[in-house]
Amino acid sequence: MSPWSTQKLGEIATLQRGNDLPKRQRAHGIYPVIGSNGPLDFHNTAIAKGPGVTVGRSGSVGKVHWIDVDFWPLNTSLWVKDFHGNDPKFVYWLLHSLNLGKYSEGAGVPTLNRNLLHPIAIRIPPLDEQKRIAAVLDKADALRRQRKEALELTEKFLQSVFLDMFGDPVSNPKNWDQAPLTKVCKPTSGGTPSKKDASFWEGNLPWYTPKDLKAPELYDSIDHVSESVPERTRLKVLPAETVLIVVRGMILAHSFPVSLIMKAGVVNQDIKALVPIIDLEPQFLAACLIAQKSFALSKVTEAGHGTKKLDSNGLAELQVILPPKGLQEKFVKITNLYRGFLNDQKESLLELENLFSSLQQRAFLGELDLTRVSLLEEQSDSPEPTEKEPVSGDSPPPDTSLSRTQAALDIPTEIKTFLEPLDEEVAKGELINWSPEFFKYRIIGDKMNRPFTFEELMLISNTIFYDSPPYEEAKAIVFEMLEAKQLKQTFDEQPNRRAIVLDLA
Repeated sequence: MSPWSTQKLGEIATLQRGNDLPKRQRAHGIYPVIGSNGPLDFHNTAIAKGPGVTVGRSGSVGKVHWIDVDFWPLNTSLWVKDFHGNDPKFVYWLLHSLNLGKYSEGAGVPTLNRNLLHPIAIRIPPLDEQKRIAAVLDKADALRRQRKEALELTEKFLQSVFLDMFGDPVSNPKNWDQAPLTKVCKPTSGGTPSKKDASFWEGNLPWYTPKDLKAPELYDSIDHVSESVPERTRLKVLPAETVLIVVRGMILAHSFPVSLIMKAGVVNQDIKALVPIIDLEPQFLAACLIAQKSFALSKVTEAGHGTKKLDSNGLAELQVILPPKGLQEKFVKITNLYRGFLNDQKESLLELENLFSSLQQRAFLGELDLTRVSLLEEQSDSPEPTEKEPVSGDSPPPDTSLSRTQAALDIPTEIKTFLEPLDEEVAKGELINWSPEFFKYRIIGDKMNRPFTFEELMLISNTIFYDSPPYEEAKAIVFEMLEAKQLKQTFDEQPNRRAIVLDLA
């Protein structure tokens, strides 16, 4: 194995602060605009050459992004101005491994100063070893991302099961009996024990707050209080299988968190615990509330200081449909079946995350023997494609048939199962409802004549879905695939085209 050397980060990758570009000054174009949290818009001019790497300077401090094409980095980010002959993808993973957020400064608005980063001493391998490390980490990251997508799809599947069985609880198309949420449940408030009394915070009783409500089922909380808190304060212990909702906080500007606690505990003042006063399955109640997220958000108001809130009047407007108990229990059985699968998948994902962290750490310590990892340059040259691209005249119209049978993206088994009924509808010539999974795996991954522009992608999608695909969501999917290295961007030099095009990576 070739020797490693120690260099300063600024000698490996020189970082430059991005340039401000207010939204009103952006012009419709093909170059991605990069903020601290990644791509967020397009512009007709680029100031940085791709492929490139950016780091969040303020906002999402320290977050690292890979950009395939020329781009415009905003002043909320730092970008690598000079790679000094190092492999750009290696530099991406190197910066990713450094946890750069810990170098931020400023009490009010933390920011990342490149002058504090450039002197950091880094051990760096020769170029061939850099490329091997990048290739291995790319593959490991792809496995990790694929598992995350499978988990997200399982959650969506459970939501679709509820809608298939019971319909939309807001419009109630199946005419179930229904009642206001406040008539079928007793909303219970919580609070925060005094921080001045340290004994309140010495214990293992879960104290649920909005930051915990990020999963459908909660098996514990981030913070805990003393088991004596319910005796010494007005907080009440809520039993397992109690539904929690967030009723105050800025998260209500865009989300309506709903969770079912699987471990008894107490809650803070920003949460309402919903204890049924009729015979109602808790899992069914949680699913019913999740299904009316948009309606719930429409009832959110603002407190005097600007904080979002869902007050008692808003809660009273949420309706709970009341199908027969046997049907609720059937839904719970289906849910539990998939929850078991979901928990297995979560454990598997956690293992992958731990393995990836270990792999990344060992790679940058020089503890991996990667001599048997082939580089693209070492492989035999691929034969030139026999099919010629048009060089003059108008571009051929995009193919609107779904005749391809070999998928170009690896599709998890769970997602294949989800797509099968949609494939059948499309094969019959029927339009289907918008599906992010179908858009990604069938249209982008299998349907498009490659390479293709974003405009061509939207045109094809309009022939498949009832309504035009939501532009922002479609754009977000493309950005996510670019960041996940499932797509790449290149510039098509054909005189009749001259545009940034997308292709599978």
